[in-house]
Amino acid sequence: MYGAGRPDDEDAKVLASFGLDIINKVNDTQSFVPLALPGNRPYKQGCSGPYPTANDGCAECGACASECPTGAISFDNLKAVNQELCIGCMRCVSVCPTQTRGIGERLNQLTAHLKPLCSERKESELFI
Repeated sequence: MYGAGRPDDEDAKVLASFGLDIINKVNDTQSFVPLALPGNRPYKQGCSGPYPTANDGCAECGACASECPTGAISFDNLKAVNQELCIGCMRCVSVCPTQTRGIGERLNQLTAHLKPLCSERKESELFI
């Protein structure tokens, strides 16, 4: 569920129904159906760049390092990122209070690429 105004009331209804489906599945001990997911696995094999870094305006507050789920940003060098640990989630970019962390011009290219793909409402796909 992504997009402006999401999640909304319709999303809440879908999620409530999904919650009931989960309860029913847990309570149904008689049948087991293997989960079939669309797409190709593995879905993502780590980040291959660009990796988010901080520019010269970085205040070195440490918010990015505190929030990085993989520890790819060290408190010893807050402007850099460990490329072997980075998964490209951009959490560090979203929590930067000075908006000085990012992927530069590549972000504008990515935004332009995703805008038409994300312009229409997509229904949730839930799997149990």
